[in-house]
Amino acid sequence: MQDGSNTKNGWTDFIPREQVPSVKNPKRGFVASANQNSTDPSYPYYYNSPYFDYYRGRYLNQRLAEMDSITAEDMMKLQNDNFSLHAAEGLTAMLNQLDTSQLNTVQKGILSKLRNWDFRFDKDKIEPVVFTTWWEKFYEMSFDEVIVWKDSLPMLMPEKWRVIELTANSPNDLIFDDKKTPERETAKHIATASFVAATKALADDLLKPDFTWSVYKKTSIMHLARIPAFSKMDLPIGGYSQALNAVSGGNGPSWRMVVELGDEVKAWGVFPGGQSGNPGSPYYTTGLDKWVAGEYNELFFMKNAEDSRKPVLFSIEIN
Repeated sequence: MQDGSNTKNGWTDFIPREQVPSVKNPKRGFVASANQNSTDPSYPYYYNSPYFDYYRGRYLNQRLAEMDSITAEDMMKLQNDNFSLHAAEGLTAMLNQLDTSQLNTVQKGILSKLRNWDFRFDKDKIEPVVFTTWWEKFYEMSFDEVIVWKDSLPMLMPEKWRVIELTANSPNDLIFDDKKTPERETAKHIATASFVAATKALADDLLKPDFTWSVYKKTSIMHLARIPAFSKMDLPIGGYSQALNAVSGGNGPSWRMVVELGDEVKAWGVFPGGQSGNPGSPYYTTGLDKWVAGEYNELFFMKNAEDSRKPVLFSIEIN
């Protein structure tokens, strides 16, 4: 990171156009992007972002490579896929370090559910809640000496993949040592302590029969004025920031679209709202229920300004 107020840190030139990352007709048969880094380590120009994703892009490439004779319906299901590689790899790494002899009967029961989880952040599941709570505490305890400075110094926090890599391959690394204690902690100590802390933090909620991932996540679509009464709060929807269906508490794929090319282009799309920003309008939440359910509307392509053959929710004009 550099001081943006100093003109010496400004851009001095642009990347030559012919060296801007691009791809055409790749041998694998598809081009895919899910906010991942778009080049390999051999790319000669430096660029970075705290928003590059290490999991969604990998999973997207894996799924597309496995698929054949893909239909529009296949792509709709893929856009709404709640599976997370981050959970699959992160949970495995933490489970391998967990000292189960330190757990009580209730904690072992919770652990059993985690071991049988399919790593999908579906709305009615409880395992995503336990995993994310455990992961957050494991991360905080592992990087306690770094996190203490995050509000005082500009810094990029360690990536999720780095935590998993250290846990799996270097469990005795000094980063796991808690400087506040005289003992020398390892990943095993941190995994166990953070799991115990997570289950204690969730103890009351886990007793509630209606406590699920969607209840915990509280996905809400706020009115532009941020007025709760004009907003749609606590939607019953799955998804996770590290899944292709990247719906979190306040962010997500607001516009989903699938296009089928051919002699006549066909397309389907949906967004979680209507044509009006007025809460009193009957069109205020048009599309919300379909968006929550992962469904789509067929889009109407206008061929000219007079082409209004049928009433539609969405239309695209072609000149």
